[in-house]
Amino acid sequence: MFTAPASLKISFLIVLLFLTQLAFGQTNFQPGYVVTPAGDTLRGFVDERSLDENFTKVFFKKDLADQRTVYAPADLKAAGVNGKDFVTGVVETEMSPNETSRLSKFPEFKIDTVHTFLLVLARGPKNIYYSVNSIGKEQFYSQQNGKFEFLAYKRYLKKEEGKEVIAENKKFIGQLALLMNDCPNLHKSLGTVTYSRKSFERLFTSYYQCVNYTEGKIQKSMKIAFEYGVVAGVSKTSIEFESPDFPHLTNSKFKDSYNVTGSLFLNVILPFSTQRLSIYNEAGIYSFATDNHYEDIVHSYYYRNYYTSLDFTYLKLNNFLRYKLPLGTSTIFLQAGVSNSIAVKSDNVVRKEQFLHGEITTSDSEAVPGVRKYEQSLAVGAGYLFKRFSGEFRFEKGNGISIIGNLQNSNTKLFVLLGYRLSK
Repeated sequence: MFTAPASLKISFLIVLLFLTQLAFGQTNFQPGYVVTPAGDTLRGFVDERSLDENFTKVFFKKDLADQRTVYAPADLKAAGVNGKDFVTGVVETEMSPNETSRLSKFPEFKIDTVHTFLLVLARGPKNIYYSVNSIGKEQFYSQQNGKFEFLAYKRYLKKEEGKEVIAENKKFIGQLALLMNDCPNLHKSLGTVTYSRKSFERLFTSYYQCVNYTEGKIQKSMKIAFEYGVVAGVSKTSIEFESPDFPHLTNSKFKDSYNVTGSLFLNVILPFSTQRLSIYNEAGIYSFATDNHYEDIVHSYYYRNYYTSLDFTYLKLNNFLRYKLPLGTSTIFLQAGVSNSIAVKSDNVVRKEQFLHGEITTSDSEAVPGVRKYEQSLAVGAGYLFKRFSGEFRFEKGNGISIIGNLQNSNTKLFVLLGYRLSK
């Protein structure tokens, strides 16, 4: 059972909360544009998250140092950032609850009218637009004669053989068939189309191929991305014991241990975080070796020397929540997580030399009678990324190598690490 000190737990929670706040509360200004109702295009920086998350406002800066300007859909004709184009429009939206426990018992649509931003999901001879309404439902639209047409869909409950089952009003299938009347070969596959962004992306990719339109643009959904590479560096391990019963461990300070360490890493970049938040994982080798000398003088003719040696090697698996903050062409990052270590080598010896009336006796035994083979640590780190290279400082506090109740032990580790990303 992992029992980290309260101070470390508090520090770890503070860092983790800070990372969460950064991930979900920070803006993400990227080069972009807005188009005014008069048709003027203003170039500057657009907060990508303000559009991705709510479709009801956009944050804009002419220069990064400026105060942000907040635009509602009624204030603009269009906006764009990071290769994504948005238009504004007054559209119908379906407002029936979508949670299974709250589905209505009627197939009729509950329609409201809203002014919103619409992502251009597919642009070509026929366009498709995407939005998320105020209750979190995905909505899709086509455009006919300059007007947006809601592609209608609703889940509801109906009675079937005395039981309530989930049914679907798929009016949008018929609307798509009319929209794609110039490509009847696709009509057979419309029955497999679901009311989801990925399904619409696949459908309109096929449609543009069918009508031989090679310049069609499909705005693909963000996917989980993976990075992998190697990390190597130096570790500093400090080990301390507390107990009234093991003087050879507690009455003399152990030397700090400096060792080389290395790992392979896999960084899983989460799609909903504009590539800032990731789950960073490492697997590698870590070791420490230290010793001390304790002299216990009982009398001038009776004294004892203890020479303690600890030499451990671990297979180590680290799992972190990492947040990246771009700074021009480089990036800084913060991370917090846990480390799990399994001992593959555990040399643990104390040599006792006893001097009594000029006679010397020597004996070897275990320095720590009960050794923990599986160590857990909490860890925090900060670093710098430039192109494929990284540098990091990391701090870990573990539950130590002793499993004996009256022998408390803690290990602290500092790492200076350099990394190289092998993936593109």
